[in-house]
Amino acid sequence: MIKNIVIIICLSLLSVLSSCSNTEKLDLVNAEVTITNDESIVGSFTPKGKKQKVIPTDLYYKFTVKNNSNKDITQIDEIKIEPNKKLMSVVKNTVGSNIYNMDENKFTWKRGFSEIPSKGKGTFTLNYTLGAEKGSNAYSPLPSKEDLEKLKENALDGTLIMLENKKEIARFKLQPDE
Repeated sequence: MIKNIVIIICLSLLSVLSSCSNTEKLDLVNAEVTITNDESIVGSFTPKGKKQKVIPTDLYYKFTVKNNSNKDITQIDEIKIEPNKKLMSVVKNTVGSNIYNMDENKFTWKRGFSEIPSKGKGTFTLNYTLGAEKGSNAYSPLPSKEDLEKLKENALDGTLIMLENKKEIARFKLQPDE
């Protein structure tokens, strides 16, 4: 009888501990990518001494993540894409640098986070500037339409990584292996 009670208590503790260790279970619900020069997304600026504003073109990612835990996710420090070899090759051939590495990126980038409530969804965005159609000293000329299309076709060949309080909380392959 005591042996059965001890087993039940151990199983109960194991169940509680396993649910506690799974407090940050996240699922990637949706991953979208586009190449855009929509000013409301990418912004614009007017070069000094010029009258016409310059609107860059960005590689724009939008992710929706579901929080399956009972804990709000509020302190997202970083969200980044780790490109696979194919995407890295396309990016370097198209843009000339690794836009996913902030130390190597010669262009601008932006990110947007939202809190992910418990049992709810949050949206995250990443923008990587690719250039601009109108010449300016701030941006390189935009790659060709063919190169941009190839980049868009391969833009989900990588892994999305999320960090909370400097600790990795999620890693999602953006596209299944073929």
